[in-house]
Amino acid sequence: MKLGMLALLLGFAGNAVASGVLLEAETFANCGGWKTDTQFVDCMGSAYLIAHGIGIPVADAVHSLTLPHAGAWRVWVRTRDWTPDYEGEKPGRFRLAVNGQSLPSVLGVTPATWGWADAGTFTCANAEVELQLQDMTGFDGRCDAIYLTDDLTATAPPAEGPELAAWRAQMFGEAEAPATTLDGFDLVVVGGGIAGTCAAIAAAEEDMRVALIQDRPMLGGNASDEIRVKTQGEERHRIVTAVKNWKSNGNPQQDADTNRLSQVNLHTNIACFTGYRAYGVVTNGAGLIEAVDARAVSSGRRYRFCAPYVVDSTGDGWVAYWAGADYHMGREAKSEFGESYAPDTADASTMGCSMLWTSALGEEAIAFPDVPWALPVSGTRSATSGDWTWETGLGVSENTIYDAEMLRDRLLRAVYGSFSNAKKKAENANRYLTWVPFNAGRRESRRIVGEYFVKQDDVVNSVYFDDAVASATWPIDLHYYNGNSGYIAGTHQYSVPKWYIPYRALICRDVRNLFLAGRCASLTHVAMGSSRVMNTCGQMGVAVGYAASLCKKYGCLPRDIYCVPERTRELQGLIGGSWPEEAEEDDDIPEFSVVIDNEDTLHTQLSGTWIVSTSASPNNYYAANYYVNKSNGRSEHSENTWFAFLPSLPEKGLYEIELLWNSSSARATNAPVEIVAMDGVVTQRVDMTANGGTFRSLGRWSFDPNSETQPMIRLLTVSAASTQAGSAYVIADAVRVTRSYDTIV
Repeated sequence: MKLGMLALLLGFAGNAVASGVLLEAETFANCGGWKTDTQFVDCMGSAYLIAHGIGIPVADAVHSLTLPHAGAWRVWVRTRDWTPDYEGEKPGRFRLAVNGQSLPSVLGVTPATWGWADAGTFTCANAEVELQLQDMTGFDGRCDAIYLTDDLTATAPPAEGPELAAWRAQMFGEAEAPATTLDGFDLVVVGGGIAGTCAAIAAAEEDMRVALIQDRPMLGGNASDEIRVKTQGEERHRIVTAVKNWKSNGNPQQDADTNRLSQVNLHTNIACFTGYRAYGVVTNGAGLIEAVDARAVSSGRRYRFCAPYVVDSTGDGWVAYWAGADYHMGREAKSEFGESYAPDTADASTMGCSMLWTSALGEEAIAFPDVPWALPVSGTRSATSGDWTWETGLGVSENTIYDAEMLRDRLLRAVYGSFSNAKKKAENANRYLTWVPFNAGRRESRRIVGEYFVKQDDVVNSVYFDDAVASATWPIDLHYYNGNSGYIAGTHQYSVPKWYIPYRALICRDVRNLFLAGRCASLTHVAMGSSRVMNTCGQMGVAVGYAASLCKKYGCLPRDIYCVPERTRELQGLIGGSWPEEAEEDDDIPEFSVVIDNEDTLHTQLSGTWIVSTSASPNNYYAANYYVNKSNGRSEHSENTWFAFLPSLPEKGLYEIELLWNSSSARATNAPVEIVAMDGVVTQRVDMTANGGTFRSLGRWSFDPNSETQPMIRLLTVSAASTQAGSAYVIADAVRVTRSYDTIV
């Protein structure tokens, strides 16, 4: 029997002869179709098993154990009702069976929050027993732990909080410190998403001995096959390119997961601890972390990881939080950092958690269970797939850390209810769900205070820092609660030039040997809207991995790299590439590339009737949505109906124009696109029935932002007479404008 699976406590509940056995569900020897959920350990106390069958009951989880003796036993199960607002039959029902006999109580229907439910009693003639978790619905029943006691009158154990933690530790005989210490490491990286993976590889390349701790079975975080978000943003470094994924949102990413792990395994000096959940740190009085404590999820065994340097790439900033570092969470007010994109008054709103999901058409009709418990969330929305706009946690009263389970569950109900509504339509009779994750992809929570706090002006003005170690080109992409059902996001996207992340934003101000990488780095809510995409987070990981190697080389702390200019330049040299001051010395041409989305109200204008749409496949359009216009039988396109992209260019010069649209047979074959440049107006014709979903070059033109004529890319409605069907759709989605270095005008 694995260490930590089973605990025996004598004298519990005031009975000197009573005994009890505690079994953590995630340590079952055979989990069957149940999945291990580690997302909410810091909120509800433990990993647990979830019966995530998207409407089809999953196979039993089975575990054998030896009780202290045969006889009569009472069983308590820690579980919860995950739809407490619904009074009908619950979706998460399951039973516990002992030796093949189901106990009388249906579980997962009470209590309303995590706590113990009385599963019933059994009598066994032999101390060897087999337990089975029997899912009844396929709709996310959950089991945290099972407590068996021979005191048939015993009350339930503590339900939550410190009392539950203390009781658990007592049951397992755990001392305050883990029994096993793992030292000999130079760096501990906590969090194996793209940022943490890149940090581990970069440090290992410079001969650092690295412990990489990740609570899931695979690396990649939001990029992994468990969540399936495409890695976006500027890659810049070969390590980022090596570990990114390449398929669009919602598609399987197993190949990328396999590749990512193989990239880590190329380095024998990386010890990769997947399936280990960090839960605390050891600090000294000098503002240093001495060790990180973690628990192996499948066995419960605890380990202490010791190293002189630590990277917090947890996303939620847990390592910094445990060490007492200051942080921001929510939106800063306009006045705090002079940010025009910030709200007038500071609030607790953050960007939320998304769930990508897909379905497919089968060859015959496929039933889907009734889900009345989902409809209070989904309402009447009908959908057969969902992309990143399916998002919860945006409200000022919602906390993406401590409300995370409720927010994930709201997404599940939204998905199941919307799909159920879609199934009522004849065209969806053969449709079935192919992918609904139980892990939600988070965007924002804590942002740890570093030696520098990056703000909006740094981004939009492309401020160059002497200690620049990463660059970003993603727009300031801010999601917000827009008063809808609570699971579809509103978005504001503001185009930006390439900008630079200083090293100082990646070192914790309050914990002197702690690096920050990923979305918990030191940026305002607004600035983080551009830096949070995974390729950019990977660049941060590369930077801190190399920085840690210099700390080892010079026997110094992270801040001491920045304080010595030669060391900063050495760090930039390790990262490689051409930094702006080097480019200016070479040819005096600054880098510039910007994407303008249809929702960027600062850089777009429209005239006539354009309709916001998301009807196309989410992988076929840019950002949240696109605009569509139909000629409606007009014989000529209307000069009064147009959509214009208005780039803000840094200087007179030559620029490449690329247009993105989504394609279908209903699109225009000859959509007119006007480019208003220095030499006049040029009209291009675009076939929007093909080549959708990617930026397509329209050519290069000279623009002068200081001239009287505003640089413009303008889409007009198409002539109905020139289309086969008499009318066709024109799409206005996104434009990319890139500075060409071939010629200075």
